[in-house]
Amino acid sequence: MRNNGFDALVDEVSSFCDKHHIEVPNVDEAFILPGRSRRNAPIKTNLHHYRVELFIYVIDEQLTELDDRFNEINLALYSSCAFE
Repeated sequence: MRNNGFDALVDEVSSFCDKHHIEVPNVDEAFILPGRSRRNAPIKTNLHHYRVELFIYVIDEQLTELDDRFNEINLALYSSCAFE
């Protein structure tokens, strides 16, 4: 999901937005944080912001949460039960 899921998600969201007449930002345009001056804003694209700063961050947080909940013993028990 982390490596290949973003493009599929963008396609799905874009389709939904088109269907409901919601404006979709151009991923190649510069991302400007709302409320910030354009003069001092770091230069990054919408694609970078949504893919790296949001999507990958959320995926990493979910993986961390799963790692914290399920230790190696739980995973071994699950694996042995799931494939019997």
